[in-house]
Amino acid sequence: MMNNPKVARIIAAVVIAMLVITLAAALFGCSASKPATSAPSTDPDSGLVVVAVAGLPNEAQ
Repeated sequence: MMNNPKVARIIAAVVIAMLVITLAAALFGCSASKPATSAPSTDPDSGLVVVAVAGLPNEAQ
């Protein structure tokens, strides 16, 4: 399969695209809007409650 240069180019393009998407997500998508606190907060997009591990009961840690 890798002896075919066309397939090798497609695989290389897919790998490069995945790296670019990962880099963009790390730079722009994962920035915290506020510093982390010990109190649970709600994600504005999904409405889910974000709880730190320290705030969980001992059974859940």
